[in-house]
Amino acid sequence: MSVDTSRSERFGALAGLIAAVAVGVPFVVDAIQTGGELLVGPPLLWWACYLGYLAVFVWDGQLGRPSWLDPRALVLTQAVLGMAVYLLSAEVGWAPVLLVVTAASSAFELSRLAALALVTVQTLVVAVGANLTPAPDWSETLLTTIVYGSFQVFALMMVWAKQREAEVREREAEAHERLEQAHAQLRATTAMLEASSRNAERLRIARDLHDVVGHQLTALALELEVATHHRDGTGDDNVRRARTIVKDLLSDVRSTVGQLRTRRHDLRDTLSQIAAGLPRPDIHLEVDDNLEVDDETSLALVRCVQEIMTNTIRHANADTLRIELAAVDGEVVLDAHDDGQGTDQLQPGNGLTGLRERIEALGGTVRFDSQPGQGLQVHARVPVR
Repeated sequence: MSVDTSRSERFGALAGLIAAVAVGVPFVVDAIQTGGELLVGPPLLWWACYLGYLAVFVWDGQLGRPSWLDPRALVLTQAVLGMAVYLLSAEVGWAPVLLVVTAASSAFELSRLAALALVTVQTLVVAVGANLTPAPDWSETLLTTIVYGSFQVFALMMVWAKQREAEVREREAEAHERLEQAHAQLRATTAMLEASSRNAERLRIARDLHDVVGHQLTALALELEVATHHRDGTGDDNVRRARTIVKDLLSDVRSTVGQLRTRRHDLRDTLSQIAAGLPRPDIHLEVDDNLEVDDETSLALVRCVQEIMTNTIRHANADTLRIELAAVDGEVVLDAHDDGQGTDQLQPGNGLTGLRERIEALGGTVRFDSQPGQGLQVHARVPVR
């Protein structure tokens, strides 16, 4: 959106420059043919004002002004030179067009009240200039004043309308980004709740197996043990086999309970749910199949990845984000890289600062690298616990 607005402003500045240059064409022809009959006073003064006007306009609108220069000073200089060019012309001609161009420039740099005041002054100058002709006519003066006054107001209104449209698009884009961020956060929260629910359900099943089935099998094993000492020998083999089966079954139950208690939720599935549905950027997620972490580390990694996605959506203007999680030498290695605009003066905000704090709380380290045109790279290492 900002790119489109900037391009529109450049096209508008170019159109204004073409109009300003066109104003000088009749005076160039007049200088060649008659030596400057259309001008009042020294021709050198008129040309100095006219060329100065073009220089100021090009400096402000095409080349870009230095940061230390107040843009309002350039607009006022442009206005003074434009009015001087007009007043130094004996015939009205096309010189008032410069005042219309100045009005458009003032809409960008001045407040609305100041821009309207400038247009009022320039309109009065048009009325004065129309009376400087050899045979002034009040009706022609009124018409010229109204026409060029209307053109100036129209230029103001068009620029202001374009600015309002750009502001609306910017607010819509910001709202869309906030919605995407909220959506990503909601998916992350949902994924973590689902993982937490699955863990809670596994723990409940483990407790039930241990408390009910495990206790019953233990009691049955004891009863069979007692039975082997009270029988007359008939069926001892059957009792011993039943006792062996019960012991094996009890061992299997204990093993299953242990697995249920220690099993960790799938980090890949959780992260995939967070990334799913994001229209931009395109997220490429790779998670090592051998990666196993505890719940605390898993939660921290999920929050870190979520913050990386949010930061990319909000600041990077990227098309692609690559995230890799791998187990390397007893550590979890997180690498993320987007293809966004990047910067050579990275100042971590609350999000990246929070990411660093999460990683360091787990005894890990994190590094951020960014260069203009190369996006942002995040490299983190966390000990496996």
